[in-house]
Amino acid sequence: MTQSVTDNQARLKAINPHGSYIVQAPAGSGKTSLLVQRILALLAHAEMPEEIIAITFTRKAASEMRERITAALHQAADNQLASNDYQQHTIELARNVLQRDNQKHWQLLQNTARLRVQTIDSFCASLVRQMPLLSNFGALPAIADDPQVLYQQAAERTLHELENQSEWSQSIEYLVTHLDNRLEYLQLLICNMLAKRDQWLRHIADPSHPGLYRNRLEDAFTNLMQTLFNDLKEVWPQQLSQELLSLVKFAQKYRSVSATDITADLVVESFPDF
Repeated sequence: MTQSVTDNQARLKAINPHGSYIVQAPAGSGKTSLLVQRILALLAHAEMPEEIIAITFTRKAASEMRERITAALHQAADNQLASNDYQQHTIELARNVLQRDNQKHWQLLQNTARLRVQTIDSFCASLVRQMPLLSNFGALPAIADDPQVLYQQAAERTLHELENQSEWSQSIEYLVTHLDNRLEYLQLLICNMLAKRDQWLRHIADPSHPGLYRNRLEDAFTNLMQTLFNDLKEVWPQQLSQELLSLVKFAQKYRSVSATDITADLVVESFPDF
């Protein structure tokens, strides 16, 4: 057989079912093939095939991985020979899975749906379906191909709270005032924010300390404003510094009592010599 693999020892280590590994490699280096081997090695030691879960980001990747695993199982069942040692190793791993399949009566070749290769959305949805009471869903959830519609609905419901005298009404009113009553623009901002929640939610969402949400947001905003003020101090004419500080103090003195002007506090408290 031909086509030797230069990093074969590292690959063999990565498919060891008794350890956990992180594989980092460039595109086209065979990460998917290695993952297929890893899954086959784990299946050969599982009590049920559903115990082994492979999670991807796209349906295309999940479908490709499932097809590769299934193809290896069929090649092993037909006693096929591969064109190189690496592919032959995959078939041997698949043969071990078929032996386990025969012992446990899985019937994987007849029911490949038992191979749990899923997108992360599909996996999360399966967890929700298993815990209907904890998830508080009235019906089985579905994965939306176009989440923008849901973002729009969430933004509209948020704006409806403006007149409902709820716990959010005052905050929404303050935000609307800040944007000069441009409700359509505020709705657009909320939609954009929800679309990028993976970038900011992890910094504020802590179920064990829900009271820290506002504090974390304000801390992040404070750090941002401090950076901006430092940049401003570099270019602001020194002879106008006292005048700017006087204007900020004046604005802070006559601001709305219900508002929390973090910007003014920063200038007055954090930069007294500005």
